[in-house]
Amino acid sequence: MLVASSSTLSAAAGSDDEHEFCQWELFTAECRHDDQVLLIRSAYYGRFILGGRCIDSSYGRMDCGRDVTDVVSRNCSARRRCTFPVTSLHAASSSSSGGGGCPRDLTAHLLVKYTCLKGEEIELAVVD
Repeated sequence: MLVASSSTLSAAAGSDDEHEFCQWELFTAECRHDDQVLLIRSAYYGRFILGGRCIDSSYGRMDCGRDVTDVVSRNCSARRRCTFPVTSLHAASSSSSGGGGCPRDLTAHLLVKYTCLKGEEIELAVVD
């Protein structure tokens, strides 16, 4: 199992870039080196950027959505590669699930900041 080494965390902190994934795309993140693992810094699903790659018209509604960092992190952090359909986040961020979400019929996108950290291999022992 690979885990992130805390000594590399501060060195990699400045290398975060925000990545935009459209609702109809697959989110894919991969570290270039075999000894690196993903660290998800933030993830938001909704309507945030007008005129980006994914959203051309506001339809009177922008800046709606949810922080889905915990969901994306649970699926991707400490792995070398991660892929899932962006639409899998739609139910968790819609307005029918309570406060602040977007209406289900609006196209949304995923904004993610992540970095790759040098990992170190550890063996986990099961104690009886």
